[in-house]
Amino acid sequence: MDMIKDYLRSCCGRRNNTENNTPETDPLIRQSTRNSQETNNPISRMPSNVSRQQTHSSNLLSSTSAYPPEQQAQSSQNSDIERINQLSQDDNVPEHLRNIMTELYEVSKNTDIESQGGGAAYTSRKFKNGTLDKHEVKYHGHVKDEAERVGNLVHELTHRSVVDKFNTDYVNYTNPPENEVEEAKFSSNGERMTNEGKRQDQRKVQSVDNAIRVKLTSLQKLTLEDKNLSKEQKVKVRDKLTYGIQNAHKEFDTVINQISVWLHYWNITPDKSQLAQKLKEIAAQNHMERESRTRIVEAIDEQPNLNWATQKIT
Repeated sequence: MDMIKDYLRSCCGRRNNTENNTPETDPLIRQSTRNSQETNNPISRMPSNVSRQQTHSSNLLSSTSAYPPEQQAQSSQNSDIERINQLSQDDNVPEHLRNIMTELYEVSKNTDIESQGGGAAYTSRKFKNGTLDKHEVKYHGHVKDEAERVGNLVHELTHRSVVDKFNTDYVNYTNPPENEVEEAKFSSNGERMTNEGKRQDQRKVQSVDNAIRVKLTSLQKLTLEDKNLSKEQKVKVRDKLTYGIQNAHKEFDTVINQISVWLHYWNITPDKSQLAQKLKEIAAQNHMERESRTRIVEAIDEQPNLNWATQKIT
């Protein structure tokens, strides 16, 4: 229990580094990434890439392309959005994933989407005089690997759908908050909510976050045991689940959908993988709850096994 308490204090509700005024570090923009810099808990001892949406030089578009970078990015962005649409209509795609792709393609129509040429992917809201004006998504559209690009875009569009369906400042459940949620405050130009992170913290319900972490750590166990996955794939999935564990109040749906896309691209199907089967069940339930605009998570006595996050993968 003490370890869980330490974990909750150190891993949740941290503010962004404001050293540089960029989308990755701007405190006025809600991101889908957080640094894991705390100590004395199993999650924080994970490699630093666990809690950031990393890009690698081997994935960057070649600088020798015949097209300028901005044209490459726009082409990639359009094809990735269309790829989501194609997945929503492909009978070879599992039904639960088709439904999710349909949901995300619909929200993409009312979202300003840009390919991020490096740095953190993120989703944000822009306001006009304190009234919601538009939704913005920056994603890793510059990487070559389609599974990585589409998975990252799905992750960010899931944030976009969550805030639309639940209207809880990106928190992915609708349980009544344990604390009073303060009124929204805005920047001097009225475009950004300055206390969004604080409002998210105020909406958190410890028992709900615990139940979500139990689900995610159980998926980590299945990941390590899955013989269909390569060592590299196990690391990738386990680390993404760790990111969800660190931010259970707002990264549950996102990591579930992103990993679901990866498994589809890797041809890891529910009929041959317990991980894929369990992920299918959770993803389908999450989708139905988003569509119903309600998610009330029941408290459970079980505690998450945080050791799976650091266990050696062979």
